[in-house]
Amino acid sequence: MKNFKGKLSVVIILVISIGLGFTTYVIVKDQKEVNEHTLAYLEEQGVDLEEDIQELDIVNVGEDEKKLAVVVIFVDEPDVDYFYTFDEDGNIYEFDRVEH
Repeated sequence: MKNFKGKLSVVIILVISIGLGFTTYVIVKDQKEVNEHTLAYLEEQGVDLEEDIQELDIVNVGEDEKKLAVVVIFVDEPDVDYFYTFDEDGNIYEFDRVEH
């Protein structure tokens, strides 16, 4: 019985580790995707990524579900946060602007 509990513990730990690893992989992949698409969108809009962006962060703006957004602070507007995310068709758009 002792040997069974030990093997069961190892199996449970492996399953949890695999689940956490997969979850982490998906989160990082999704963050990378929204970041890359937002930067491409901003470049299309004429933004110089090196000179015009002061700060860029990725946040979850979904209440009950995961919805990632990129928050951009531009050099010429340091008191405004611009939020970009995917629409239903998978296109990036600016969905909010917050002054602070």
